[in-house]
Amino acid sequence: MKILQSPALGLAILLFSTTSGHAANLKIVAAENFYGGIAQQIAGDSAQVTSILNNPNQDPHEFTTDAATAKAVADADIVIYSGIGYDDWMEKLLGVPGKEGRVVIKVAELMGANDGDNPHIWYDPKTMPALAAKLADLLKTPDTLV
Repeated sequence: MKILQSPALGLAILLFSTTSGHAANLKIVAAENFYGGIAQQIAGDSAQVTSILNNPNQDPHEFTTDAATAKAVADADIVIYSGIGYDDWMEKLLGVPGKEGRVVIKVAELMGANDGDNPHIWYDPKTMPALAAKLADLLKTPDTLV
């Protein structure tokens, strides 16, 4: 897997694996499995990671949410999604109050992408290391998340 060959991603994984103080009850919900995969690599056994879209044949533009998806997002400590039109359904789910202290990572904002930019931002070689570093930073300090 080429993602693991990134020095920044490797550093983030090493950093978090040596500084984690979270219990395994931390819940991370990723809109797409490619973000969920990074979250699982960073958090390891210290978190339960759920990827909403986990089938490569699912079309995010045709995806409809259900009660289980809404509950997963509402109960999450960290939510990760693309933004910029790729997964608009997530914006609607985040419009409902969720867990106190929930952290939302909109990858488009993390990368400085704007509406009208290519919504497939995970193909940018800088995206996954930036997400990994953000997650490692969030998770390395036990009091960062409630």
